[in-house]
Amino acid sequence: MIPLRYFVREGLHIVGSNRKISFLATGVIALALFFLGFFFLITNNLQTVEEAWRRQQKMVVYLHDGAEGDRELLEKVLASRGFVRRFAHQSAEEAYRRFQADFPSLGEVLDATRDNPFSASYELELDPGHEEEARAFQAQLEKTAGVAEVQYDTAWLQKLNSFVFFLRWFGIALGVLLGTGAIIIVTNVVRIATLVHRDEIEILWLVGAPPQYIRGPFLLQGILLGLGGGALSILLLAGIYHFFVLQVRSNFQVLWNFLALSFLPIPTLLLLMAGGIFCGLAGSLLFKFEEQAD
Repeated sequence: MIPLRYFVREGLHIVGSNRKISFLATGVIALALFFLGFFFLITNNLQTVEEAWRRQQKMVVYLHDGAEGDRELLEKVLASRGFVRRFAHQSAEEAYRRFQADFPSLGEVLDATRDNPFSASYELELDPGHEEEARAFQAQLEKTAGVAEVQYDTAWLQKLNSFVFFLRWFGIALGVLLGTGAIIIVTNVVRIATLVHRDEIEILWLVGAPPQYIRGPFLLQGILLGLGGGALSILLLAGIYHFFVLQVRSNFQVLWNFLALSFLPIPTLLLLMAGGIFCGLAGSLLFKFEEQAD
């Protein structure tokens, strides 16, 4: 039975004795995983926005000035649709105060205007999964007495879904491309390591050491390079994420209140680490020790 401790010790020794080329291989693996994780980070947050909007679909019905007399008829129309979860009336004065509370920095601009620029409205909360019915209902409401405008737009949601799909697969394609390059580099790193330790390898072949005993430390070398690349990519992603969050929170408070940013989930982080191990191990396995021995 070949001790694992021997593999680990020799693998660390091989990595340490070839620091520059090992760092290069680790950096390339980290770069491939970084881009893959970066696109996953973007798409995960965009998908969170999309799912939140689907769960909380809203329609806003703006009323003409002086249309309060039509409210009773309009509320009957709103209540007649089963997919309308609830609706609430908001007067022009309430809309004015709400805007001042949400955007205090623009309060002076509103104070400079003599007339209230806001209109009375109804805000409807809709059940998800009724987009087609909601669009037909929008067309009906726009013809209802007292209604000035109806805001309900799902086109951007479809575009966002397509954009998320494109980004995710573009990130995967770029990660595979860079990962292939990382595997090739790891293979050459192992080749260089075998040249450096050629005398030791030849002695092991001459004394009849089993192939796995000779190959083992170099496989560990690839795994260590992959682990280093995976860990480095996660550190880079975490640094960029926290820097972005800090900048948005400090300089764009309104945007921060709208966004619900989150870092990559644990399964995705484990996937990145596994991808690093795969790149390192594949690069080690591609090298033919038997040819080197000949």
